[in-house]
Amino acid sequence: MAKPKLQLRQKILLALTFLVAAILLTAFLFGFLSDHAIDVGIFLFSLGIPLLLLTFETLLDLNKWHVFRVWLTIGVSLAILSIAGQSDDIRKFSLTSSASSLKTLLIFLLVYWLLNKLLLATTGKYIINTFKQTKWYNHDADRRIYWYDVLINILLFITILASSLLGF
Repeated sequence: MAKPKLQLRQKILLALTFLVAAILLTAFLFGFLSDHAIDVGIFLFSLGIPLLLLTFETLLDLNKWHVFRVWLTIGVSLAILSIAGQSDDIRKFSLTSSASSLKTLLIFLLVYWLLNKLLLATTGKYIINTFKQTKWYNHDADRRIYWYDVLINILLFITILASSLLGF
C-alpha cells in the first residue's frame, strides 16, 4: 500500500512553520533580537499557524488522518515547549509572556477534531473553509457551503483568538 503524501499546500505551510520556528529559536538562543521582539514573534507564530490552516484550503486536508497527525505532532510539541517554558528551571524562556500561546495550535486542532466528528456524525460532511468564498460553494471541497459551515469556521476562529490572547 502506498504511503499517503502531503499536498503541496501542506508542504509549503509546514516548511514555513519550521522556517519561522528556526528563526525564532536561533534569535532566542543567540540574542539576535530583543526579548520584546522574540515575544511578539512567538505570539504571531502561535496565532498565525492555526489561522493559516483555517483560512486557506489547508483546512480541507485536516480531514485526512495522515495530515492531521503531522499537525497534531507539531501542536503537542509546541504545547510541551509552552509548559516547559513556564517552569522555574527554564526561567529565561518564560520571560517571553507569549510562550503560553504556543498551545494555540493544539487547542485549535482538538476543537477542530471535535467539531469535525460532530459534523460528520450529523450531516455526513466534513469541515470546509468558508473564508474568502465569494459564493455559497467551495470548489476545492466540491460542495455547497451551509450556515453550519460558516458557524463552525467562526467558532474555530474564536478558539484561535481566545487561545492566543488568553494563553490557555
